[in-house]
Amino acid sequence: ACPVHTDACGYVTAIAEGRYRDAYRIARATNPFASICGRVCGAPCEMNCRRGAVDSPVSIRALKGFVTAQFGPETGNFEEYHGGANVKMLPPNPGIYDEKIAIIGAGVSGLTAAHDLARTGYKVTVFESSAEAGGMLTAGVPIFRLDRDLVKKEIEAILSLGVEIQYNMRLGRDMTISSLRRDGYKAIFRSEERRVGK
Repeated sequence: ACPVHTDACGYVTAIAEGRYRDAYRIARATNPFASICGRVCGAPCEMNCRRGAVDSPVSIRALKGFVTAQFGPETGNFEEYHGGANVKMLPPNPGIYDEKIAIIGAGVSGLTAAHDLARTGYKVTVFESSAEAGGMLTAGVPIFRLDRDLVKKEIEAILSLGVEIQYNMRLGRDMTISSLRRDGYKAIFRSEERRVGK
């Protein structure tokens, strides 16, 4: 039931077998925000867990949080984060491309697109209208539910792929689609995520 197709059964089994690093890599494989999902995901996997028909569902989200705390970006080491990404999600021959890609908005969808494009080999610049990245992760989720240092670490892991973020850059005020094209951006992705109160 996972919307990003995370193999919950795979990482729960790996945890049960004591293979924690493997469990992290399975949880991380299709999700650049696995650590955050280990804390605040709505957990549709748990709602669909067949164990719930017997007594209660497996605590899948908490188990993800357990392995990401050991191997995720919150440790300060991005090696497992990079190594755990599923290369099957990349095009057949990823490489270094000359084309520049602009992404409007440094929320979850914009940063996910930046992550995937950078791993494919594109030069990606994210333009964020506020002074910080994260979108609803920082503006919508209460701090007692989601530690801001964790959000920063997960974003730093994406930036370590070579992604650049320019802050305080609002579309229509500081740049336009036409000006981005004049600046050499061959493709533009605009996130539709909206900040609270805007």
